[in-house]
Amino acid sequence: MLLIFILFIFFILHVQFLLRNIIWGTDEATYFMFKISYLFDQSTSKKALIFTLLCAACFSIGYLFFYRRKKLPLDPVPVNIDWKRYRGELLLLNISGLVQVVYGIYLLLSSGFNYQIMAEEKMSNGFVFELRIVYLIVLSHLLLNAPWSELARKKELRWSRWILIAYVIISFLGQTRSVIFEIGAVVIIAQLLWQGDKFKFKYLLFMLAAMLVPNLIVLGRLGDLDDFGSLVKELFSFEYSVLYNNMLSGVIASGPTTSGGLSFMPSLLLIIPSPVRSLLGLSVVKSDFYSDLASSTGVTNGGFSLLAEMFANFGWFALLAFLSFGMLLGVFFKRAARVGKANFLGAAAPLLYVAFVLAFRNDFGVFVKYTIQLVILAALLNTLMQTRLGK
Repeated sequence: MLLIFILFIFFILHVQFLLRNIIWGTDEATYFMFKISYLFDQSTSKKALIFTLLCAACFSIGYLFFYRRKKLPLDPVPVNIDWKRYRGELLLLNISGLVQVVYGIYLLLSSGFNYQIMAEEKMSNGFVFELRIVYLIVLSHLLLNAPWSELARKKELRWSRWILIAYVIISFLGQTRSVIFEIGAVVIIAQLLWQGDKFKFKYLLFMLAAMLVPNLIVLGRLGDLDDFGSLVKELFSFEYSVLYNNMLSGVIASGPTTSGGLSFMPSLLLIIPSPVRSLLGLSVVKSDFYSDLASSTGVTNGGFSLLAEMFANFGWFALLAFLSFGMLLGVFFKRAARVGKANFLGAAAPLLYVAFVLAFRNDFGVFVKYTIQLVILAALLNTLMQTRLGK
């Protein structure tokens, strides 16, 4: 089921519009009263479609080869878990979660619930916000080692429940779609793995319904629509498909264009925590490639296209990159699938999954930075929780 969602992302962001362009000549889309036009001919869109489908196929091959979930024995659901073993972990979960709740309340109140002000604050002082990775990986580890029913009913976990509820509510009020996706993915993926990660039609319906959530969240940013019919229509619109296909088609039309090094290399400085970068006087100056391509394809906002960046850097050899992405997620999910006995490297799998999905609309450097930090944190927590302090 997890692979199907990734393939759905390929479809919704790239394939569906390219097919409509090739078959019916569709060359524009609307999104909350904004009209976006596709700038390239069908010859280019056909090449973009072939590239997209091959990337999806390579990712699937790498993922399935290393994951092979059905060959892993299902551990029995643990009963009467001794939560004393998790005292150190629960303490870390509650403290890190409480930090995020307090920071979220501060952002909401100081900004007057204004999304733009909150986004600027996170950009300028993002270290506390980035520390949410600690809360999320510890929560993921607990959910992979105990069924959801344990978290829902055990009195030892009542503070953890309240902090989780507060974190979700504040995330919705902050209108941050990626944060909501993170917490939702951690909870849902853990439950899918407990149930064997099997395909069920009801999961597919839920996935389709969940695609409306991002549009519902941004209603507060874009203003109200007077006409109810228009509101319903816009809730089912996805502007990213045209934006990202403009980027992908732009690099396919011009061929690999990155010169003077790979486009994502300057962003790798983000691996160093922001307080340390400030202390050392280091600043991250991203490659001009992003702004140049966005400008040439008429994209003024909405992130960036992973497929476009991979083709610009590697051309058709980018297929090997997507093969490696699938292999990476497959290796981590093989660990995560050992529910009841998952370590922190396995617990990193849902967050790595989220990072890859979000990378479809971000530059690749952010994904690399997040992945490296996540693996380092997982390894540290694996070690810490085996010490006397962790226990």
